[in-house]
Amino acid sequence: MKTNQQIIDACQSSLTMAEAARKLSIDYKTLRAKSKLLGCFQPNRGSKGKKKGKKFNFTTDKLAHYKKGFNKYFLYIATLTHGVPIKCKKYGLKRNNNCIERDHQYSRKIDKNARGNKDIEGVSSLYDIGDVYYNYIDKQRLMKKCRKTKRWTPKEKEWKTPAQRANININLGDKFQLLNLIKQQYPED
Repeated sequence: MKTNQQIIDACQSSLTMAEAARKLSIDYKTLRAKSKLLGCFQPNRGSKGKKKGKKFNFTTDKLAHYKKGFNKYFLYIATLTHGVPIKCKKYGLKRNNNCIERDHQYSRKIDKNARGNKDIEGVSSLYDIGDVYYNYIDKQRLMKKCRKTKRWTPKEKEWKTPAQRANININLGDKFQLLNLIKQQYPED
């Protein structure tokens, strides 16, 4: 029988509970029960994926649904950093997820229109039209934060679409821009 200190040491030094059970040469369920009683139970840690050579890392905020979805679809191909605030760079991480959070506003508008639609191709074409609208018609101004006043100020003088920023200039006119873009793409219809 293993002592309590041996169980605690094995749990803390191992990446997974299964590895700790192998070190102690006891059954996994027995180890899990004892480690919960001792307060040293460790769920699988994120570094496990890096050891196996997983290429992707997802960073999410504290919403539990992200963790559930990650475990269902990406558990064996990526790692997860869960519980990080939106402003990640402020807390020492490499990347922010602000740009993804900003993109949600456009995808949620399209989701409202796609509700109740049972046809996969129809929903897919709705998302394609949403992407076209965002990239070629919807004009925005990039903003930056002023260091002195801590306020957001425009980075650009003119309102531009993402296509114009990439030097893709298409004359669509002032009215009926989406219709004009469709007519340019399919002139024979």
